[in-house]
Amino acid sequence: MTAPVLTLRAGSGGDPVFCLPPGTGLGWQYTQVTRFVPESSSVHAVQAPFIAGASEAPTDIRELARRYAELLIETEPSEAYRLVGWSFGGNVALALAAELQSRGKRVGPLVLIDSAAKVPEQYLERNAEMTSATAALLSLGIPVAPEDMSLLSTQDAITRIRATENFMADFDSTTIEAVVHSSAWSLEVMLAAQYPTFDGDVLFVRAVADRMRAAALTADAAEQWSPFIQGDFRMIEVDAAHADLLDRATVELYGHELERELAR
Repeated sequence: MTAPVLTLRAGSGGDPVFCLPPGTGLGWQYTQVTRFVPESSSVHAVQAPFIAGASEAPTDIRELARRYAELLIETEPSEAYRLVGWSFGGNVALALAAELQSRGKRVGPLVLIDSAAKVPEQYLERNAEMTSATAALLSLGIPVAPEDMSLLSTQDAITRIRATENFMADFDSTTIEAVVHSSAWSLEVMLAAQYPTFDGDVLFVRAVADRMRAAALTADAAEQWSPFIQGDFRMIEVDAAHADLLDRATVELYGHELERELAR
């Protein structure tokens, strides 16, 4: 559960698929994606450094991409890789794709699942009024009352998570603390990000059910990402909230498009 890379499914010689960690840092959230990956390909999920027990991690997205590139090559050496990233994982996936290309690897397709190249101002304003524990709870889809947003501690987050049916309810305290840490770190990385250019095609999956947040987060995704993508940018919209995009029922909504893309 806390390894740097989780192998979600072994393959039989196809180009490996690597999924990059969202703000929670947890790679195994991609489990449902494996059903729509060609059977010949292995599926691996990278986890954030803090989940794997690291005490520090780079906040420069290009340095992070270099470290992840080494990890991918060590995990499964290949001449070609396919990358998937949800939320913050998409930001990292794009930087990683460019890094792998700089090493002579083929990358494609690249799948970004509701990832924002720019952090919206209204999100930053809201984030300034909340603790990292609150931000982590919200990223997990756990509601927090406005009056509590600036007050919650990591221990409060642990207590609240354990009182829900969230997938993290049975996690140990150390792992939940690592998720809170990863959530704060991912925002820091995004705010400082200077993206390289990826020479390839992108499938973008956009959540539109949570109308207000969707409009702020990825309404102009094509415009946000276009300076960093030299290939085609294809967007599909999914009637789901951002936090639900890796849930089994939601993956069913876009899974066949994902399967078609990964089989190219």
